Amino acid sequence: MSRTSLGDALRHGLGIYPPAPKAPEPKVFGLKEASSSMQYLKDVGPQGAKVVMAVLMGALGYVNTVGRDVEAEVGLYHRAQAKRSARVMGNQEQVNALLAENVDLTEDNKRDDHNIAMLKSIAETFGG
Repeated sequence: MSRTSLGDALRHGLGIYPPAPKAPEPKVFGLKEASSSMQYLKDVGPQGAKVVMAVLMGALGYVNTVGRDVEAEVGLYHRAQAKRSARVMGNQEQVNALLAENVDLTEDNKRDDHNIAMLKSIAETFGG
């Protein structure tokens, strides 16, 4: 059994064909492009942006992914906020526990101060 290169197989008609060329990637107008474009549209406002989008989508064949991209980006922010909020709640529980412990420790110190005063009073009364 001999090895045949793809070029030889094509030249000799052995039924081996190169893979079909890939379809070109669609041209995308997404969040990155929209963010970059904002500086140019500040004077014309939303109506100017609609004209630009009509040209990009209609005449040049771009796919508008701004809404989807924004939704994904906002989702990232919301997930990060949820994680931080959960940490804040956990931290607040720890703070509350520490505050409660501080109250107990302060009461213990007051009780000890009272006991120390009583002991000193006994020592003064009975000498020593």
